[in-house]
Amino acid sequence: MKKTAIEALKLWDDNELVSTMEMGGLGPAYEYCIQFSVFELIRAFNGKIPKGDMDKVNKLFDDALSKIDKKFDLRHSGATAGAAKNLAYHYMADGYSTVLEQNKDRIIIIEKKLPQFKEKVKK
Repeated sequence: MKKTAIEALKLWDDNELVSTMEMGGLGPAYEYCIQFSVFELIRAFNGKIPKGDMDKVNKLFDDALSKIDKKFDLRHSGATAGAAKNLAYHYMADGYSTVLEQNKDRIIIIEKKLPQFKEKVKK
């Protein structure tokens, strides 16, 4: 298991399997939106929490997530946005491996490449 958010981001970018903490619980597409955003937030801040009071930090996270949302057309709900910001913040502030160690019962394995689903065609 990688120790830092940047190390996990490298695996993500290399289309390798990555351990992360489940945040959605409402299905794969919902979870993927959250996790994709987590890694893009880590990238946006180069793995480090921006300096400032919590209001300023929250505004910077909102602005970064808004750019991510527009760039990738993720169409976040308030819940997915909040979950992504929360997990990205804790990965960067508390440490990636620490967060996973403290939440062993919620660890999932994901990869950047979105699985392709084939529509069943009736003949």
